[in-house]
Amino acid sequence: MDCSLDQIPDGIEPIVGYRMWIYTLLHGGAQLHSLTDPATGWDEAGSRWIVSSCKSPDSPSWHVAPGADCTCGFYSVKTLIQLRKMAAVHPLGDTVFGRIELAGTIVEHEYGYRAERARIALLIPIQGTEPDVVRLAGRLQLPVGISVPAISTRVFFKSPPNDPSSPRRRVKDWVRNEAA
Repeated sequence: MDCSLDQIPDGIEPIVGYRMWIYTLLHGGAQLHSLTDPATGWDEAGSRWIVSSCKSPDSPSWHVAPGADCTCGFYSVKTLIQLRKMAAVHPLGDTVFGRIELAGTIVEHEYGYRAERARIALLIPIQGTEPDVVRLAGRLQLPVGISVPAISTRVFFKSPPNDPSSPRRRVKDWVRNEAA
């Protein structure tokens, strides 16, 4: 194996992020796909670095991903807690969490990163999916971490009865202030 393929592209420590994929177990193989772009495959990532490219039709010209004025790049959030909160709004069938390492050009956002290069460091099963995730990890030659509890949307998005959600309350206050 060529050890240069496993080295960090910049020669510094990679930034750690967390993300979620949809997975498919195939006869003798497996696939990982982004939630927002099922055409984006992560199967070749494994523990090897993969490089992002800009496919945005809104981009004025080709550029190295991630572009500052573009949405391209590999996305991740900063913490597993943030990922679990975000996952509460997505169906959790055939999905898996993961810890990834990011390198190259990296754009930091409030909750996460967009990066030029990424590799999967660890798959993290959601409780109840451990047998499938162990098979997935075996096929992709990745380690498996400790499973995390399944998430209920009620845990993170519960509002008191007859009380508008926070965004509605803010809009209502804004409308009242404008009308005054």
